[in-house]
Amino acid sequence: MEFYIEKHSSTPAVKQIEEQIKFAVMIGTFRNGDTLPSIRDIEKQTGIHHSQIHKAFLALRRSGLLVLTRGKGSVISTATDSPRSVGENCYKLSQRMASRVRQLGISPTAFARYWSRHAQESERNSPFISYVDDSEEIATLTAAQSRNCGKFR
Repeated sequence: MEFYIEKHSSTPAVKQIEEQIKFAVMIGTFRNGDTLPSIRDIEKQTGIHHSQIHKAFLALRRSGLLVLTRGKGSVISTATDSPRSVGENCYKLSQRMASRVRQLGISPTAFARYWSRHAQESERNSPFISYVDDSEEIATLTAAQSRNCGKFR
């Protein structure tokens, strides 16, 4: 997997790394038991200092997504049940969007930058929150309680 950092984004590099790993797990690029590239390899790809990448890995460990073992690397410890369908849906949507954007005479890359800024602003105003839990009852209750609490910060 190639990591990338949007240097002009208001989203910190640490958060960008976290989100890329989460998305890769969600679409099936990484599966349970897979080893991530080393922090040094990601540092070489992105130019981001290894301490920042390590912070992202630690946050993912706290969320239960990674297991970190000194000298052995970082291993995915949780994966979604149906990554193929999510990946396929993302691929189909991106193909339709790229086609439509070209029809409008807009560069897909320029539109992607615009969309990224728009999506970040949208999430700041109305955060996207998902709950993952073994018990549907607990997840449903937690989500209902969160909706009643208002905005999260």
